[in-house]
Amino acid sequence: MGHLWVRDKVGDWAVLPLDGFRVPLSAELGQGGPLPALESAPATVVQVSAEGRAAWVLLVADIRKVRVNGRSVPTRMRVLRDQDEIRVGAVRFFFSAEERAQVRQFSGDGQTASCPRCKQPLRKGDLSVRCPGMRCGVSYHQSESLSCWSYTDGCALCGYPTALDAGYQFSPEDL
Repeated sequence: MGHLWVRDKVGDWAVLPLDGFRVPLSAELGQGGPLPALESAPATVVQVSAEGRAAWVLLVADIRKVRVNGRSVPTRMRVLRDQDEIRVGAVRFFFSAEERAQVRQFSGDGQTASCPRCKQPLRKGDLSVRCPGMRCGVSYHQSESLSCWSYTDGCALCGYPTALDAGYQFSPEDL
């Protein structure tokens, strides 16, 4: 699930989960205010799905007020990528596709997979963690008997931190 980094009422960066299908953006929202009405927002972030994968698209109602990574959006639509900066007027938002590691039952989805740590097969229903690294996504066992995900400090393939209570790796404060 994607999220937006927005400023809260005291000016700190905070996460706004994009768990709805449409999130209207306005300068007021970027300053800790409430979500604006959909029809009055200069831009809206919309979730779309294709082949079981979610993506987020920015729909721009007022191209004079909205920029992505410093550029206007003349087509009024842009597929968002991780760490895109969205400006509505002078107010900044950052889109992030980053997820946190979560223990879940392995779905299998008709595919065979093996854990990169223990090399044993992952079976449908096994407790597992899917690496949230942006270009990784490999699944590991994570149960009392096989704690493969948290066995070391990083993913065996991409090095993403394996602490289950780790925060987000990207924050606008890092910029």
